[in-house]
Amino acid sequence: MQSAFLLSVALLLTGCGGESPRPNEVAAQSTQADTLVVSADPELQARVAELLPSLAERAGLSLVRPVRVEWRSRAELESYLLAQLDEELPEVEADHITRSYSLLSLVPESIDLRGLLVNVYQEQVAGFYDPDSLTLWIMDDQPEMMIQTVLLHELVHAVQDLSLI
Repeated sequence: MQSAFLLSVALLLTGCGGESPRPNEVAAQSTQADTLVVSADPELQARVAELLPSLAERAGLSLVRPVRVEWRSRAELESYLLAQLDEELPEVEADHITRSYSLLSLVPESIDLRGLLVNVYQEQVAGFYDPDSLTLWIMDDQPEMMIQTVLLHELVHAVQDLSLI
């Protein structure tokens, strides 16, 4: 795929954990960070506000816009993926790619490339940063023990997009 979106959404998470700040450190950081995090979920907003200052500092970046972070269901993810595919890989183009790969005996001619991509993304995505909406989305079915890892990983993308060097 030529699309940066499809490539970034497909990335698997690989141990981006770290220690959480102590409560007194969180209090000192939260005043500044609260203005840089927006969410409909106050608990999720607080979690990101705890992580954001240290992450931005380590990256050497200064945020110029707030990070929006929200939960997303698998059904919402599927709708989003289909809309993105409609823009970035219309059915006609997917058919041409499938036919080309089939002529090279790389895939069966009957393969549904768009359906395959949606299925793979549905399976693999734990969260993603969407630069179009400036939102970090976390899948609402993530185990509690994975949420901080997903947040840290995706916050790197958000900080890179919403910062000035």
